[in-house]
Amino acid sequence: SSSKLQELPKIKKQKKKKITVDPITSISINFQNDQEYLEFNNKISNSQNSLLTLNEFITICTNVFKLPLFATEFLFSSLSDSENLVCKQKFNLFIIENFIGKNLETKLFNILKDSKTNSISLNNLVAIVKIIVKTHCGLRFLSGTVFQQSYFETVVIRILYSVNSSKTGSITSIEWKQSQLPKTLLSIEQIQDINNCKYFFSYREFYVIYMKWKSLDSDRDGFLTLNNLKCYSNGALSDLILERIFEIKNSFRKYNVLSKSSKLFTYEDFIWFFLSEEDKSTIQSIEYWFKCLDFDCDGILSPFELEQFYCNQFSRSNKWQIDRIDFKDLFNEIVDMIQPLNYNEINLNDLKRSGMAAPAFNILFNISKFIIAENRGVHLSSLNDCEFNCFIENEYRNSRSCRVNSNNFNNRFRNQNFNNYTN
Repeated sequence: SSSKLQELPKIKKQKKKKITVDPITSISINFQNDQEYLEFNNKISNSQNSLLTLNEFITICTNVFKLPLFATEFLFSSLSDSENLVCKQKFNLFIIENFIGKNLETKLFNILKDSKTNSISLNNLVAIVKIIVKTHCGLRFLSGTVFQQSYFETVVIRILYSVNSSKTGSITSIEWKQSQLPKTLLSIEQIQDINNCKYFFSYREFYVIYMKWKSLDSDRDGFLTLNNLKCYSNGALSDLILERIFEIKNSFRKYNVLSKSSKLFTYEDFIWFFLSEEDKSTIQSIEYWFKCLDFDCDGILSPFELEQFYCNQFSRSNKWQIDRIDFKDLFNEIVDMIQPLNYNEINLNDLKRSGMAAPAFNILFNISKFIIAENRGVHLSSLNDCEFNCFIENEYRNSRSCRVNSNNFNNRFRNQNFNNYTN
């Protein structure tokens, strides 16, 4: 038995991790592999003053933690007192609770989140975007113009549309990690030309959305009527789908960035509509149009519901010079595209899984895009990122060209009248 005991492997004693008590907060911290905190602690310990100015705060955050400037300014504003100074002990406690052992994306989320809800609130998102819009070198040309506020509003709405899948107005940690927002925010200060920012902040994308809105808002009251929206894309969308958009527009989300819930069609409503219409590849777009098509809100698109949209769509066949298609043939075509689990029931997951939601939607309510697909002989599944960006680029050029030509015409008209008057 003694020989058997000798054969047993010896249990290695684990080395105790070095635990240090922080001199400021008296909180036990594991310093192993956390050089960042050691460097941070040395910097604030060497300073005799118990308070930090903005410049001192920025130096520590940018040099030690590699935080972008906008995040540093936001954190300073949340920690500073009435005299615009930050207590070192308060700062240290925040770092311990939110930075130790975290990657940069998580640190940024912890800066922006509301401590009560553990999510990025609408107010915090608005505040951070305001800082970026005012301080980014590529957006200085907006300062003092009528576009600055509209650009800011568009960016906030654009972020929530794409990131906030719960549609609550607060971005959770899961939504944050699954989105392009962290990478975009961490890289935006290195991007000189804001149009090179692929997500959320592109000025061209804003310009196209805003000018489309302005072209429809004929009376300049800041709202659109149903008749205004019927003019979108030269009347390509059916009356029934537009009526549905107005009927349920307040059910798409549980928040409003610009104002309280309104029966009128706001700029925020228009951004949701535009992004859903022009890029049907996204989950947000599929959910948007599914809600519009689902008359009885039972989570299923029945043949009866689809036939209502079919009849309204093809009642315009003479105007658009296309042959009317039998509904049964059309329904079978849609079923072949979507491949639902049940033949007579198309649900939201069927549409998301198929990758063919866009052509199915266009068949039902966008006659212009339906005709384009028919002429090509194939229904494209959806626009990819490259094609959507090309669409924005073309619309941007066309819009800028129309504006320049309009200004030139107005200048010639004024000069001609002036010459006639003086002669």
